[in-house]
Amino acid sequence: GVICDLTGFAASLYKRGAAVQFVPTTLLSMVDASIGGKTGCDFKSYKNMIGSFFPAQKICYFPEFISTLSEAQFRSGLAEAFKTALLYDAELSDMFRTKSSQILSREPEIICTIIQKCSKAKAEVVEKDFTEKNIRKYLNLGHTFGHALETLAGLGTVTHGDAVAWGIGRAVSLSAKLDFCKESYKDEVLHILSLYGWDVNPVPKIASGGGISERLIQIMHKDKKNKSDKISIVLQRGLTDTFTQEVEDGDILPVLR
Repeated sequence: GVICDLTGFAASLYKRGAAVQFVPTTLLSMVDASIGGKTGCDFKSYKNMIGSFFPAQKICYFPEFISTLSEAQFRSGLAEAFKTALLYDAELSDMFRTKSSQILSREPEIICTIIQKCSKAKAEVVEKDFTEKNIRKYLNLGHTFGHALETLAGLGTVTHGDAVAWGIGRAVSLSAKLDFCKESYKDEVLHILSLYGWDVNPVPKIASGGGISERLIQIMHKDKKNKSDKISIVLQRGLTDTFTQEVEDGDILPVLR
């Protein structure tokens, strides 16, 4: 994912745009990062602050790479795949719920299904909203919280996927707190997250020190998607029913304690 971002960014600048092709070798890149032309890099500990939109001319998939990944990198990609399921694919969401052992053991057929479903879903969204003016923003489910955790812990300390998985739990908890979704939906999402060993605690285990909640919110205010003094967060009314909402700090704090 990082290599796709940096290479795509360099290609977008060289001679005002040089053709680039990707061969993603991680699950995270296959299901998400290599698709859609978002390029860039982090700046002063903040995620993806410098970048451009520049799609690859071609993306070549070799699912065989998945068997070579460390457990941490495999789970990191799974988190983005689960996010895509919550956003667009009830069947895939049910697969995460009922076939966790097959997924975690990396059965080739089910991994190929996950890659196909996720790449198709993201490509369709990007085609409709390439520069993220409306519906593409939904792909950031869990990311406002997750990016804050990555920054707080120190970039690279926690995998992107583990941070996003924790962020998804906080996003659905906030949705339930604000009465946008039912408690049963929140509980179902948290249950699936726990099946894969992702952190569902309000205060993430990776974080240390005092005032964690306040520090996370302070970082969330730096998110480039914010347009006012409130924090813009992707929330859900239920499975595949997603929207963005500007939220006050006082409403976010309870789901971080």
